[in-house]
Amino acid sequence: MACLVSLKPFTMKMKNLYILFIAFVIGAFACTDTTKLDNELEGRSSATDSLFIVEKGPFQFAIRLPKDLLGDNLPMLIYKESTGKLEVSIGEGFLLEISQEIRDISELKKALETDAVLKSTFTEHSEDELLYQVFLMDGSPVSWHYQCMIRSTEMPYFATTDQTKVFNLDQVKKMRQAIASIKPL
Repeated sequence: MACLVSLKPFTMKMKNLYILFIAFVIGAFACTDTTKLDNELEGRSSATDSLFIVEKGPFQFAIRLPKDLLGDNLPMLIYKESTGKLEVSIGEGFLLEISQEIRDISELKKALETDAVLKSTFTEHSEDELLYQVFLMDGSPVSWHYQCMIRSTEMPYFATTDQTKVFNLDQVKKMRQAIASIKPL
């Protein structure tokens, strides 16, 4: 019994040291992971981008957004629980909708090709992305849009420019670059 009493303080000290050690290891890995994430994203963006961590609803990822659009403002990150969509916006010229789903880009392209009101010209088309310009039937240009599957995250995301807004090609290229920078946390 005397032996057990003398080991109890030792056990408490060991527990405290063990907890302190675990906290140190977790802290070290957290710093390393952030640095690693920043380094991974560095190759996909320019020095004129800002890194943002998104943790809204089921969405957990890092994204780089263009500093020239941000100015002194922060981006608006709005998770709409009713639709399951995350909106990422910066002013009027940058509005992405991201959802946690798998969409068939070829089917989206077919739907655009058969639209009775608008005509679309596809600049780039692959299994996972679609860049296109929308015209009225008389040939008048209306807008540029981009849609893609994001497979770099644990759960796949579908990202698109807001289809109800009008964007020029430069705006869409910035949104496309932001989408390409998405990395899981």
